[in-house]
Amino acid sequence: MPIARSETSLHKSLLKRIGAALEWPVVSKVHLVALGSSSMIAIHDLFRRYFFARISIQPSIHWGAERSIERWELIVVIGWLLLSLIGLWAKRAPRREALYEYLATQYFAISWAGFGAAIGQVSFSAGVFSAGAPFLGLLLFRARAVLFGMASAIAVLVTTAVLAASGTIPYAPLYRVPGFADGRVQGWWIAAEAALGLPFLVLTMAMTWMLLARWRERERGLVELSTIDPLTGVANRRHVMTELALELERQRDGHYPPSVILVDLDNFKRINDAFGHLEGDRTLRRAAQTLRDCLRTSDLVGRYGGEEFIIILRRADRSTAASVAERCRAKLAELLLSDDNGREYRITASFGVSACEASDTLDTLIKRVDAALYRAKDQGRNRVSSTRHPDGD
Repeated sequence: MPIARSETSLHKSLLKRIGAALEWPVVSKVHLVALGSSSMIAIHDLFRRYFFARISIQPSIHWGAERSIERWELIVVIGWLLLSLIGLWAKRAPRREALYEYLATQYFAISWAGFGAAIGQVSFSAGVFSAGAPFLGLLLFRARAVLFGMASAIAVLVTTAVLAASGTIPYAPLYRVPGFADGRVQGWWIAAEAALGLPFLVLTMAMTWMLLARWRERERGLVELSTIDPLTGVANRRHVMTELALELERQRDGHYPPSVILVDLDNFKRINDAFGHLEGDRTLRRAAQTLRDCLRTSDLVGRYGGEEFIIILRRADRSTAASVAERCRAKLAELLLSDDNGREYRITASFGVSACEASDTLDTLIKRVDAALYRAKDQGRNRVSSTRHPDGD
């Protein structure tokens, strides 16, 4: 179990660090791309050294082109190192950073397009680079910079493809004999294409997954900020009222009507005066949790304002709602709370209950349940009062 927890913690930490690249400055993003590109070049170089050394495929490899590609890769890695160093200068000014972003995307596009031309413009590997790189780039950089890079890469690939078609330059110069020259696809060629393209595909998918996971996490955070009351952890007023309006719409479409409960903590000001506002905040949190524990998962409790809470009971009539309100009232009355100094105190609450009617609007429903709440308070507090109409039961 400790090992499993450690692996889970490591996974979450890695996901958080890499996924946070969405918020990184441009220079840090370029450094990430430089590291990824250099790693891919190292993987390709190791593969070719192992795979091309096999005697059975040596006659199919153009070794002069292979050595040229090795020199090209070395130049590309050195270029990424220089770009990383330039980034330390560029991040000191916004204009430099914008120019640096264009420079980095252009460098990435042209360097990988050159590699694609070496292995064949319409090969599997070149297709993976052409499809995956722009997608990943659009997640990290501004669209305009990525589109300019795509335009440069396409220009290189199209130009070299036209030259190859005209016989000016060989197609896929890395291979002396293409893997499909005799009309049949050769196994070694499929293996070479997979080995050259799959590492980039896996890296792109992993990076995309981590970035999108972070994106989803951030979206969940934004949704939570817009729907959750930060003090109590239950829904905020806007979210509850939105949900209640939707329930009224569903009722008009023939769905079972909901019921509404309005809760007011009795004499809450005395708690703030006697124990301080921090203790008052803790009391609100305990009360909110107690109310939530009394409800079904389909129900919704939210903070209406101050020390007031509102509860939406889906598919519940007035009698059911009154029973739920009484259960909530009893649970709150049972709470024995204490402050940091050990002083103990209890809380009670008044409840107003109303079931939705077919003719209800949001305003009329709230007015009716509010009237029921005030009746409970007028009758001595710490009780439940239910009503269907503004004038009474």
